[in-house]
Amino acid sequence: KHPLALIPRVIAARYPGLDRQRIYIAGYSAGAGGVFRGLCQSVKKYDQSEFGTTSDIYAAMAVAGNCPNCAEDFTPISGRWHVLAVNGMLDVFADAKKDIKHCYQRLTNLARTNGCSAAENAEWYNVSAKDRHMQGGDGSDIAQKLSFGNCESGGDVVGYRFKDENHDPSYKKNFDLEVRAYDMIWEFLQGRTKSGNSTSGAGDE
Repeated sequence: KHPLALIPRVIAARYPGLDRQRIYIAGYSAGAGGVFRGLCQSVKKYDQSEFGTTSDIYAAMAVAGNCPNCAEDFTPISGRWHVLAVNGMLDVFADAKKDIKHCYQRLTNLARTNGCSAAENAEWYNVSAKDRHMQGGDGSDIAQKLSFGNCESGGDVVGYRFKDENHDPSYKKNFDLEVRAYDMIWEFLQGRTKSGNSTSGAGDE
C-alpha cells in the first residue's frame, strides 16, 4: 500500500506538469493482485498508508490474469473509478469461467459502487468487430464482454473473457492475429479521467 500511495506523489513533486486527472494503475497476474489489494480491500485497510490515500489518486484500474477482488464496502474517496478486467475463460487464477461466484461477482460489486445502470442484470455478450477496445472479434463466443451499462456517476466497469485461453496475457487460439491484454488496457485507458470527461463514452458499448 505504501508504494501505491507514494509513487504518484513523488512523480507529481518532481514533474509539476503531471495531469492528476489521468493517473492509472495496471497489473498482470500477481501484479494485478497487488493492484487491487493495495487500492480497494477493506481487510487490508485501504487508504491507510503512511504516505496518504490512494482511491482519490487513480482514475482507472486495469488488470489481466486476475479479477479485482475489492471489498464489497469499497467506495473511492472521490472522482471516477474506471475498472477493466481481461482474462482467459480457463484461467485458474481469475476463474473467469465461473462468472457467477468469481469474476462476474467481483465486477458486479464494483458496478454497484459506481452506480452502473445495469449492475443487477448485466450479461456477457459476444464481442463484435466494432468493439472499441480490441480487434479480432467476430460476433462469436471466442471473445465475450461484460458491460454494466451507463456508469456516468462513478466510472465504467468492463470485463472481457476469451474462449479456450488460460493464464496468459496474449490470446491466440481463436484469432489469426493474437489479441494482447496490454493493448486492450492501453485502449481502455485513453481519455479516462477522474472528472468524468472521458472520450471513451459511458457504458463502453
